[in-house]
Amino acid sequence: MGVCLYVGGWSQICGHNHLGASWLSDGQNVVAAVTTDPVAFFRGTVTTGTTATLTDWATQLDFSDAQPLSGALQLSGDGRLLIAPSAPPFSIDGCNFDLYSGAFNGVQGAGGGAAHP
Repeated sequence: MGVCLYVGGWSQICGHNHLGASWLSDGQNVVAAVTTDPVAFFRGTVTTGTTATLTDWATQLDFSDAQPLSGALQLSGDGRLLIAPSAPPFSIDGCNFDLYSGAFNGVQGAGGGAAHP
């Protein structure tokens, strides 16, 4: 199974638009990884075939440093990955992470194995 990759911005008012992200789902849960420094992982519970309710975020893949987070993760009709926390969990270069909107940028690891952006 491959990992879908995305590239986009993380703020509605500032910042660049080339931040990478990816996501994996088992059909019940979803984890999205955003290539901040360190990588930010967003976890949620799937609610429909294209949306999930965010539950927490972390900088450790095992979520050992998880912080509660509400909001939504969605695959939009035009193929974008949207991560919309109810409140920004952090900022990058002074720009709040309030809405990640990434355009589909390909698939990595189609032969199997885990990968993140």
